[in-house]
Amino acid sequence: MILKKLELLLGGMSKESQLSFLETFLKELIVKNRSFWSDDEYSDSTKVDCLKWSNELSHRFWNMKGDIEDNKELDFLKRFIKHLKFYAEQNKVFASHLGGSINLVLSRNLNE
Repeated sequence: MILKKLELLLGGMSKESQLSFLETFLKELIVKNRSFWSDDEYSDSTKVDCLKWSNELSHRFWNMKGDIEDNKELDFLKRFIKHLKFYAEQNKVFASHLGGSINLVLSRNLNE
């Protein structure tokens, strides 16, 4: 459901909108990292693993942001979803938080 929503809302975005979306998502990942780290429900190994995959995902999004700023051709939606799927598959706890983060970022970007 989230992926279909992304396809509808992100398809055909302007470069400025893509940059804004990525910047907002990267900020949300920072907040999410603090949430993982301070949640006593998770073991230390789970926390570290979530942080690792969040860090890896953020690197991919920083790379995408740089490519957009450098006017390199990229299929924004396809690349974004590919990265989301891959990193969500790496850790179930991390994946369980991505949907909420995406919805939050979408609502923030659509209300600007």
